[in-house]
Amino acid sequence: MKLSTTTRYPQSVVLGAALLSARTAFAAASVDEFIALVKSEKQEDKVKAWHMAAEQDATVVSPLASLLFSEDLPTAKCANECLIKLVHSVGQDTGNPKRKEITKALVALIDPAQPARSTEALRHLSCIADGDVVAQIAPCLADEILFEEAVYCLERIPGAEAEAALLDGLKKAPEAQQSRLLVALARRPSAATLEAVAPLTQSENKKVAVTAFETISRIGRTPTSEWRVPRCRPEEGPLYRTYMKSLVTLGDALIASGKGKETYRIFSRLLDREEIEEHYRCAAIVSLSKVDDAEAVKMIVGKLLFEPSYIVRFNAKNALLTMRGSSVASALQEAEAAATGDLKALLQEIITTRKQA
Repeated sequence: MKLSTTTRYPQSVVLGAALLSARTAFAAASVDEFIALVKSEKQEDKVKAWHMAAEQDATVVSPLASLLFSEDLPTAKCANECLIKLVHSVGQDTGNPKRKEITKALVALIDPAQPARSTEALRHLSCIADGDVVAQIAPCLADEILFEEAVYCLERIPGAEAEAALLDGLKKAPEAQQSRLLVALARRPSAATLEAVAPLTQSENKKVAVTAFETISRIGRTPTSEWRVPRCRPEEGPLYRTYMKSLVTLGDALIASGKGKETYRIFSRLLDREEIEEHYRCAAIVSLSKVDDAEAVKMIVGKLLFEPSYIVRFNAKNALLTMRGSSVASALQEAEAAATGDLKALLQEIITTRKQA
């Protein structure tokens, strides 16, 4: 592109013309010329190779991959950066005609006998692969070295093919790998995933059971097949925190979908155990206060008086004062009629305050 030397152009036009000219020059390079720049000892040649990387096609993938583990570290780094740029250039545009060819070239690099190269291929495929290459990636789930990279790749590929591969992997995986597959499947909120995960909540392996329950909570629905809420104690550390967060997450998701009555078995795990931290029990009370049902009122009333923690008692009272719904007033009246002593007086105060609000 040539600009007149006698006309004054805005700076943006000049820069745009320069970039277009440079891109055109880069695109003209052959594979051999491009790889020669990558391998060159001159820093400016390597920079030029990086600039033109996005303009290359699938034919450079294999030569670049062969340089990734070169003993010449600048060359290995340049090859890596060029491959990243090439992959990202087609990853941003699903309609790019080069995308499929580059994907195929990366799949061709997968070889369990060369785990380092296969790892690089799987990482790049996680950015651009589609369902049509899942069949070539899925066997890596059975490879102990490539397992993590294969899961990482498959969980980022959209579509039913990748989900089916992960579900099949879950059926075949040893216990040590099940938790990682469950985390990946939590991104797939389908009925098939939900039912496949359900039996694992009953696993004798506590980590697998809790991770399966976490997956159900992230999906936000309960399975139709048999499942259970596992138990976990504070001394179990990070696993316990995952478990507690999952209880609250699933409860909130069920309430949001109009299934508040299904939360009682979940929140009873929080409210019936005094050793559980106050903030978890308060979270359960706040969530229950959104359920228009007499049983929810009853569960909160149980924390008004006979509860060691003042914070929990305070939140229970506030929840009862602010609860809305057609069942709340009558449930409070029934609770007050059955109560005695201090609890009766407290419920009378709550009922009176609600009427005045």
